[in-house]
This record gives sequence, C-alpha cells and structure tokens, in this order.
Amino acid sequence: MVAPMKKAIYGLYINLDERGDFQADVRDINDKTVFEMDTFQAEELVIDGFVRDPRDPDQIESHLRDVGVIPQDAYVYNSDKFERLQERILEKSGASLSA
Repeated sequence: MVAPMKKAIYGLYINLDERGDFQADVRDINDKTVFEMDTFQAEELVIDGFVRDPRDPDQIESHLRDVGVIPQDAYVYNSDKFERLQERILEKSGASLSA
C-alpha cells in the first residue's frame, strides 16, 4: 500500500466505450475503485448537467469533488497519465501495489 500523499491523485479508466455501451471507473493510488459508472449512469450525469462528457477526467474530477467522493485538492487523470504518475510515486516510495 502506498503512503498518503499531500494531494491525492486518481485515474479515470474507460473500460468499455463502443456500440452504445459505456463502463468506467475511477481508482485511487492503491488501485481501489472509488467511483463507477455504466451507460445509464453516464447518460444521467450528462442529462442532469453534471458533465458534458463522462470521458473527460477534468469534468469527472469536478463532479466527484462536488459530491464529496474525492478531496477538493485531488486530481483525476486519464488512465495512461495516472499509471505513469503512479509508477513514479511507487518507485520513489519503494512501495508496491501488491503489498
């Protein structure tokens, strides 16, 4: 497990986005899912005006801050950038996700 950071980072993982089906989740630095959405939930976020695009990490970040899922000073990155940052943090701390 990774030690807490001054500012939390999260990764937005788009697991399915084809033929009208959508599934995504947001994970913390320890790969724990803190938020999930499927096609219906993503559509509701758009229809209700919380986000314009459920694939946009900035919009998901804002929504998750507003509803208290993540801290106000946290960041949400796309999965590629998140994994690069996660790897750097793990290297610096000597931690492992499997620990």
